[in-house]
Amino acid sequence: MQQSDSGPRPASRTDSGAEAEAEVASPCVSVCRINPDTELCEGCLRTIDEVAEWATMSNAERRAVLQAIEVRTQALFDGPSG
Repeated sequence: MQQSDSGPRPASRTDSGAEAEAEVASPCVSVCRINPDTELCEGCLRTIDEVAEWATMSNAERRAVLQAIEVRTQALFDGPSG
């Protein structure tokens, strides 16, 4: 005699449809001015292209921008290393 498989099955970690990755939040701080010398937003340190394209970027692309912001922050505010 076979058991019926009509009831719900507990989800396992190997099931397809793994939990969706949380969306990477925008670094915008509502100080939106492009500095003519650096060509970066004075609030979030993104380029105008990064600001314009943020809504259509993948999370990986957004994380790359956030990493670039970290590098820019160090270069602009910590000065040259060494």
